[in-house]
Formats: sequence, structure tokens, C-alpha cells
Amino acid sequence: MSVSAWRAPAVVREPSVAAPRRRAVWFDATVVHGRGSDVVLALQNTRVDTFLVRAPQLAEFQGSSGRLHLVVHVESHDELEGLEAHHTVASTSADLLSRAAARGFRTALLAAIHDPESLERAIDAASRCHCLVASLADPTNIPLELVIARLAAAGTALFKRVHDTEEALVAFATLECGADGVLLETRDPTEVHRLEEALRLDEHARTPLVTATVTCVRYVGMGHRACVDTVSMMTMNEGCLVGSTSAGGLLACAEVHPLPYMELRPFRVNAGAIHSYVWIPDGRLAYLSELKAGGRVLCVSTDGTARPVVVGRTKIEVRPLLLVEAVHDETVLNAIVQDDWHIRLFAADGTPVSVTSLKLGQPLLAHVSEPGRHVGLPFSETILER
Repeated sequence: MSVSAWRAPAVVREPSVAAPRRRAVWFDATVVHGRGSDVVLALQNTRVDTFLVRAPQLAEFQGSSGRLHLVVHVESHDELEGLEAHHTVASTSADLLSRAAARGFRTALLAAIHDPESLERAIDAASRCHCLVASLADPTNIPLELVIARLAAAGTALFKRVHDTEEALVAFATLECGADGVLLETRDPTEVHRLEEALRLDEHARTPLVTATVTCVRYVGMGHRACVDTVSMMTMNEGCLVGSTSAGGLLACAEVHPLPYMELRPFRVNAGAIHSYVWIPDGRLAYLSELKAGGRVLCVSTDGTARPVVVGRTKIEVRPLLLVEAVHDETVLNAIVQDDWHIRLFAADGTPVSVTSLKLGQPLLAHVSEPGRHVGLPFSETILER
């Protein structure tokens, strides 16, 4: 039966991929004792550039850093008098915030949400403020989802009060778009570093792609290959970088293109032989054989943008294998992949091409890196990989 006569695959809606953005983190300095505390010192050289302070703390934190912005929690009209125009006024009182706004201050509503009534009050008042800082009493994310949806058209920035890294990551992912920021309340300096590192790895990055020209395609025999099943939907332009050496890899397509006799697997990349490197966050490499549930790999687009996705499982089976070798300048790359029509690599123009139809001289999308790795980390040493 010809390929054109195969049953049309089910249509999979393209998943949305959020545009890259830097997540905002504010720090609640009302719970610490002074700017010399361990946790405040740990915040230096992090993304945190905004502190929530009380009015009596202004003298201590004012001018402590040229990049530091202060959000001042005020509880009375008199406390507005000592503020300067660059401060943001925060309060639990909608009336006090209205007065602050009338005087030209940016405003942030501090709202405790613990039932449907407090949720409605917070949303109503926040729609007239620049920002809502929500403290949620219940462990469910439903109140946060409702606030995100209801405030979307109001132009009000949403921050959630969190106490650890896990809470922050969930807040940033809720309803895909997530909160605009979090207010971190902690006295633990290590939590500051954990959150900074987690967000750095979670944010979108770029993986420069180049053109590599196919120089060899040949059957090499049977072997174990790995399918990487992730917990995310991939688009028609995404996949994973895989290669046999640390010098670079080829961009393998996700299973979002027609599969004869099978439904699509938009969460999967049939990545190749288990010895292969796969690119993971933070500029590191991992062997396909090492990937486990809960780990992460880079999902790379044909335009070079990349995002970390979580591995659900690695599925290893014995299959016939094909060696694909390509060259960029003088760098020789190769990937050993399953020898089958439905295994695809991205051509240089971003279109998928079946590995069984590759021709000598065909240009493919590739990534070239400095060779030399030790446990996946870049390491400068004398190395020859063939």
C-alpha cells in the first residue's frame, strides 16, 4: 500500500508555548531583622530587586542598593507622608490605596483569600490597583486560577505569596500563563538560592542551530534505542538534540507528524541509540540511557528557542539502527537512530525529513558545541571522539 493511501492520522491541536519572560520575585522583608540578616545577604546578585517593607523599615532599607525598589506596607494615612514618588504603596485597605493612587503612587493590594467572599472582594479591589499580592489559605490552586482568569483583562499584575521553590514554580505555571510574580516569605538563605537556580533553569533559552551536511547514511545493525516520553505537548517545530559525541547533535523531530497505522505521540521523541547524548538544561548533556521519570530534557525549536520539559519515562527497545553522519565546517557529527520511515530529523529549512529518505549532501539542522564532557558537564581536556 502506498504512503498516500495510509489512514490519515488524528489531528492534534498545536499546544501553546508561552513566550519567554523573566519571572518576577519580590522578597517580604517585613519578616526579617534588618538588611544584615543572612537571607537578605543571600538575595544579592539574584533577580530579586523589590522588597516589601513596613513604613518604619524605610530608613534602614532606603538606598541600600541602587537597583532595589521598595514596596511599602502602610496601615494609616499618616504613613503615606514619609513616602517618595518612586515607592509603591501596599495595603490591605482599598480605601487607603485609593488615596495613595490619587496622590500619584503605584498601588499594591495585599489580600488574604480564604473563601469565595474574600476572593470576590480581592478581585474587585485589585482591578483598581496596579498589583495584587494574594495570600491563599487553602492548598488548592483553584483560587489562583480564578484570580488569573478574572484579572486578565484588568491589567493588574498578580503576585502570589509563597514560602518555597515548589510553591513558586506552581504559581508561575498555573493556567499556563501563571502569576506575574511571587512574593517570597522565608528566613532560609538556601531557599533563595534554590528558587533562583530553579527559575534560571526553567526559563526559555536559546540553543544556536547551524546547518550540517549529510555525508553518510548506512544501516549498522540491531541495538537498543530510546523513546523519550515527556509530560509536555510538543509542536510541529520542536524536538530534541541528540548525538553520539559531545561535539554536537542533530535535531530529532517529536512524533507530531503523520504516523502510518498509529496515532500521533506529541509528547515523544524517538531519540536514538541509548549511548547517545541528549541536551538537557543548563548547558549539560545526559546519556539517553540515564534519563528517568522526573528528569528534564531540552525541547528545542527549529528557530533555536529551547524550553525544559519533564521526562515521564524512557522507553527502550531493540530496533534496527541507522547511522547518520553530517559535517558542519570541519566538525563531524553523527546520530544513530532507529531505521524506520517515521523517524525524522529536521532539514535546514525546518521541515521534517524521514531518516530513510536522507540523501548525501542534504542539509540538516544541528547544534555544535565545544567537545569534552565529564558527567555531562563541559570540561577542558584532550579528547578524541570518533
